[in-house]
Amino acid sequence: MSDSNATIIVALDGSELAERALPFAISIARRAGTRGRVELVHVHDEGVLAPNAPMTDSRWEDEGAAEMDATLQALAERLARETGLGVTAVTLRGPTADSLMQHAASRAADLIVMTTHGRSGFSRAWFGSVAERVIHTATTPVLVVRTGEHERAAVAEPLFHHVLLPIDRAPWGAEALQRALAFGTPGRTAYTLLTVVSPIPVLPPPFSDPGVFVAQDGPARRTARANELLERLAAPARSAGAAINVRVVTDGRTAPAILEVVSESGADLIVLPTHQRGPFSRGLLGSVVDKVMRGATVPLLLFRAAHTSANPPEMRGAEGDGA
Repeated sequence: MSDSNATIIVALDGSELAERALPFAISIARRAGTRGRVELVHVHDEGVLAPNAPMTDSRWEDEGAAEMDATLQALAERLARETGLGVTAVTLRGPTADSLMQHAASRAADLIVMTTHGRSGFSRAWFGSVAERVIHTATTPVLVVRTGEHERAAVAEPLFHHVLLPIDRAPWGAEALQRALAFGTPGRTAYTLLTVVSPIPVLPPPFSDPGVFVAQDGPARRTARANELLERLAAPARSAGAAINVRVVTDGRTAPAILEVVSESGADLIVLPTHQRGPFSRGLLGSVVDKVMRGATVPLLLFRAAHTSANPPEMRGAEGDGA
């Protein structure tokens, strides 16, 4: 989160479930004080039709967009009065994912907040192309708020008590930790740095990526090296007073291992980078992020990692199979 003019965009589709992202956005914006701003965004996608549905009347579309815009404006005015924050609303037209991402980029937004498991519009499309495109393409970080039987009853300080950071690369790990610390409350939020190490040695080229050949590294050595890296990442933040634990798990299935640690540790936020390089990160771009998102009962913070240099030597061999 930036320290000045922090802008939080909340993607809404008109459903009550989607609006459950609002308390998180408000809480995060409050951390920026008078600089915090919340923008409610609805994308009216005229191209979304049910199978075999008749063509829609343009006047009906215009009326629907106008009605939604009026609803959002009224909600924004109410939230501004109740919170004292700058809250605005806008209704866009066009493809949902592209319009949302383009708007977030044009506003230099710090964060997009949205829910999953909604029942209409944007949220209904979450596990389809819209969600996939937003998560893996947006340059703006995305906070995915879970809804359903395990959702949080209320949002209060600290916003998150325990943050889990699955890490497999030093540069991205440092960036993820900095982002996680921005969402925590000093003295009240704990952090766990996690690396999932595969029990199966990586095969030599040409059977695997040449950059991760570790023919002599057994599980014990890979675990030790991963633990050493996590300790190095944790040291600066620990010195500043942050409560950070490190954990290395040996498991050939990355996503289930992450979800098991979430359950065991009581973590209430998962921080995952996207757009990485290397075997583990290729999984993050696909099955790992998607499986963690589907299986988690807590919010996820997803961000595009700024560092793209592949396979730092200290982490070679700490890859899972992405399943």
